[in-house]
Amino acid sequence: MMNRHKSKCLLLLCIFIMLYGCVAVNHPKRIKDGKPYCITSGLFLHQWDDHYERALSCIEGEFYDDAIADLKIAISMRDIDERMAETYGMHFIDYFPHRELGIIYLIKGKLQDAMTELQRSIEQEPSAKATYYLDKALIEQMKQQMVQVKKPELQLHNVDKNVLWTSADPVVISGSSSDDQYIKDIQISGQSILIERSKQSVQFHETVELPEGEYPFNIKAINLLDGETAKNIYVHVDRSGPVIIIDQYIPNQLIKGTINDTSGEVSLFINGKSVLQSQKTPIDFHYQLNGNKAEVHAIDRLNNQTKALISREVFSRFKQKVLHAFQSPLTISDSMQITSMKTTKNPQFIIFDWPNKHYDVFLDSIHLTGYVSADKRIVSASINNKSICSNPGRFIFFNQQVSLSKGDNYIQLSAIDELGRKEHKEIQITKCIPEILKQGYRFSSIQNQFKSIRAQNKTSVDFQYDLFHQVQTRKRLKLIVCQKLNRLFEDYLYTSVHFETTNVVQSSLFGTIYKDIHGLDITVRLVGNNRCILTVGDAFRETITHETIESMSHEISNKIHKHIPVIKGTIRSVEDQKIIAEFDQQFNPPENWPLIIYRLMNPDSKSGSDTQIIGYAKIEKRIRPGQYSCKQTKNTTNVPIKKGDKVVTQ
Repeated sequence: MMNRHKSKCLLLLCIFIMLYGCVAVNHPKRIKDGKPYCITSGLFLHQWDDHYERALSCIEGEFYDDAIADLKIAISMRDIDERMAETYGMHFIDYFPHRELGIIYLIKGKLQDAMTELQRSIEQEPSAKATYYLDKALIEQMKQQMVQVKKPELQLHNVDKNVLWTSADPVVISGSSSDDQYIKDIQISGQSILIERSKQSVQFHETVELPEGEYPFNIKAINLLDGETAKNIYVHVDRSGPVIIIDQYIPNQLIKGTINDTSGEVSLFINGKSVLQSQKTPIDFHYQLNGNKAEVHAIDRLNNQTKALISREVFSRFKQKVLHAFQSPLTISDSMQITSMKTTKNPQFIIFDWPNKHYDVFLDSIHLTGYVSADKRIVSASINNKSICSNPGRFIFFNQQVSLSKGDNYIQLSAIDELGRKEHKEIQITKCIPEILKQGYRFSSIQNQFKSIRAQNKTSVDFQYDLFHQVQTRKRLKLIVCQKLNRLFEDYLYTSVHFETTNVVQSSLFGTIYKDIHGLDITVRLVGNNRCILTVGDAFRETITHETIESMSHEISNKIHKHIPVIKGTIRSVEDQKIIAEFDQQFNPPENWPLIIYRLMNPDSKSGSDTQIIGYAKIEKRIRPGQYSCKQTKNTTNVPIKKGDKVVTQ
């Protein structure tokens, strides 16, 4: 009985193979230059994926009518363009029938049909290749309409007479551009902003890390017909308060001095009364006093401030160095007037918040608030070679921002008086990295060897090597490479990539490098351990050169990083393991993206604070812009998580 059953099954299997074998043999295979096209890799079972695969083979041989027929059948069976479409079991393919149909229509000159299919593809599943060919279709349409090349409109925010004054950190360069010939590129000093699709109106908002100073920028908008508009601007970064120079002070009579500021615009208040407003500095002031106290308050155009309180008190009080420019007033005690104070010998720097020689801080910058004084006029004073002395004076008050680099920073303060006496002071500031921002706590990933289809091996390896270094340079992911890929790098005489073992790799980078008759299409996926796609980056180029490989790796790296920024937030409520977190910036995190829960160890410290990691969580859903419901996944300490604790994307 069992043998008879087996025989029937074997017979049915043979019939199945014969039937579908005949189908596979009889499908419209084409031959070009001795090579077969319009074929599939396996049995042709008349499924949507069989028709799609055969259509791609037809396209490669330029048998476009056959490809159209197969694509239309595939669409009738599965209408949606999508990445990682499941065929059977755990097998997936990138499925873009509308995109490929649109490209064929463009080649055959059916412009409207091409634009309809390409737009439908982008609406269903955006891809760089569809965007590229939709742009080509729009260009062709405009050429057929014989439109004249126009220059795009370009508006820059907060720019007055080609100058942007800002105290923002980081600096924000923003604006908009519009053109009915579609904006394809916005460049800031030669660097393109990521625009994933040409539009008739584009808003841009880019951040740039800049210390204080003046910087030239060229902002350019380019449309699809290569019409362009460029604007040259200067960005003035000023985060320091005005400098107050006091040359004479007589209680109950007068205070005399000079105000100077980089921005050129200042407002001066003495004892709460407006003394002057000027759009040009340095500017002298002379104020009649009705008492023995002068509270001097200077504000520049960006609201940077310096304050000083000068009063008649006993000289011993002055020796206590009571000073706090900007954050609190300066008190100078003098029996009669500033000129009679016995400051003696060399000029003297008094720094309120940082009086010692060395500090460890967890800040990107600090403000030096203080003054330099002498019994003769000071003719030169500087902080890190930046002059703070526009006019001679006996007391110079300052509130200067100093940007810090990682590690040791040496701040140099120098002054010379009119007798040539010199003073030099050095403060060492060591910038430390808070625990939560160290590379070891970033989201970890392993770069696997990418699948290469018809691309030359060197092209494939060049791209994978360039992408690895693009991602490594950004330091957003803790990225390692698999041993197989590392050996491949070595085979092509690249430097061996240092890869280290890690206890937990949270994700993997997978990619497909696809070369067809039209060009090179590369897609890279960041996939979590739960097999969910966290983010995708892709790029397409018609020509393949070393330069295009580099530009594609740069574009894909930007697309991946755009969706996984390091963003901090604050816990607003905690109930069991459910956490409501509000983030400092609006963003659209991938589902289940992990968070680090932490607490500031010294929240009120002037030096910033290191952080204590107290747990982990994952984002579950958005409540409203900037606010998310999260689930605690781990508590690393016995410290209960509470409202006011902090989170950061891992």
